[in-house]
Amino acid sequence: MVHQGDMASLPNTWQQLMRYCAAAGLSPTGRCREVYLSTPQGREDAWVTEIQQPVS
Repeated sequence: MVHQGDMASLPNTWQQLMRYCAAAGLSPTGRCREVYLSTPQGREDAWVTEIQQPVS
C-alpha cells in the first residue's frame, strides 16, 4: 500500500492496511517494512511511503 503525506498521518494508512487484511481473511506474518519512495526536503506533505506487511 502506498501512503502520500506526512509521517504523522502514516499510522492511519497502517490501520487501513490492517483492516483490508482482516476483511480479506489475511493474517500478518513476519516483519513489516516502510520504503521511502520520495522525500522532498521541506515538503513532508508530498512524501511517498510504501508500507509492506507479509501476510498468509
